[in-house]
Amino acid sequence: MSRFDVEVGHVLAVHLHTPTPTKKPPFGVALSPLRDAQWNCSSSVEPVSAFTLEEPPWITKHTKRAKEDVRIAGDKIARGLTRLDDLRRTVLTPQDSRIYPGNYAPVMVMENGRRVVRPMRYQCRPAGKPAIYDMKYPGTYNARRDNLTGFWRGQFGVTHGLMVVDVFYENVSTPAGNVVLEFRPRSGDPMLIACLWSRWSAPGESDLLSFAAITSDPPPEVAAAGHDRCIVYIRPENVDRWLRAEGGDAELLAILDDPTPDFYEYRLAA
Repeated sequence: MSRFDVEVGHVLAVHLHTPTPTKKPPFGVALSPLRDAQWNCSSSVEPVSAFTLEEPPWITKHTKRAKEDVRIAGDKIARGLTRLDDLRRTVLTPQDSRIYPGNYAPVMVMENGRRVVRPMRYQCRPAGKPAIYDMKYPGTYNARRDNLTGFWRGQFGVTHGLMVVDVFYENVSTPAGNVVLEFRPRSGDPMLIACLWSRWSAPGESDLLSFAAITSDPPPEVAAAGHDRCIVYIRPENVDRWLRAEGGDAELLAILDDPTPDFYEYRLAA
């Protein structure tokens, strides 16, 4: 299942209060033996100036697995600190306009003959499915064009949407490893990306609006860059026909198979 990210309009900034860490290590923190002795000394007991402690072999043995665990833990901590810094910010940055699966984004739909924009989660949970569906099918942020009349039968031809984006991103494997490429239409025009969406309801739960972006075979320049899928940029004149989801399968698939002619330039993502 192809994964990609898109850049959309601004999102709201959220501010959280983070308590200032205490200067003294909290109980349960593992310190060196000498520091433990110093923290646990009362005013009537002199700290031990020096002593010898023989460490168990498992402390000094550095296994490959242990090093990898330390690296992974360090990466998680770094990501968490970065998120906290982002939540404290009051100035928007380009990164704030980039969405990932599980984020919310503005999606255009048709309601009572009018175009309406609704915030929706970028990972579709079809109506009638259990909430655990999100874990069973974690890739439902994309809807493959060749599976619209199968897996996506409940949404295709029923609930269509559009996402307006400027840029999309793809993970591409290279001899040097995995890289993320940023693709932008040469015309510079905003892209109208075809989506499917659903309203999920359950007793005692809030309604969930969620969507998936449709992907299809890539144009030559995206394929040459190393990716085998691409979002579908529909023509402006087909917007209302797509949103109304009127007509048979053949007519709707024809809209997807006749995308806006543009050329995607790419570069390494920042």
